[in-house]
Amino acid sequence: MVMCYGIIVVQIEPLYDMRSCQDVSEETKRMNAMAAGLRRLCTPKPASGKLEVSADIHKQWLQGGKSRKALLDIFIKNNADKEGLARAEH
Repeated sequence: MVMCYGIIVVQIEPLYDMRSCQDVSEETKRMNAMAAGLRRLCTPKPASGKLEVSADIHKQWLQGGKSRKALLDIFIKNNADKEGLARAEH
């Protein structure tokens, strides 16, 4: 219990320490990083609205589901190279 300006505040201990949580594997972290990279490529830039990928790839990204998973697989296979997405498109 902590007193803060005359009010009693109860501190609740966290169930686990996030820094020591080893449940997330390195492979999961890598996959999440790749997915985030692909998302950044396929999302228009906020200021200009410009895309870093072709309109076809952007359309496939917007469809979501299996289309987005296929893009992610290509992106991973090409080691996060956006040129690999363009080559796979043709």
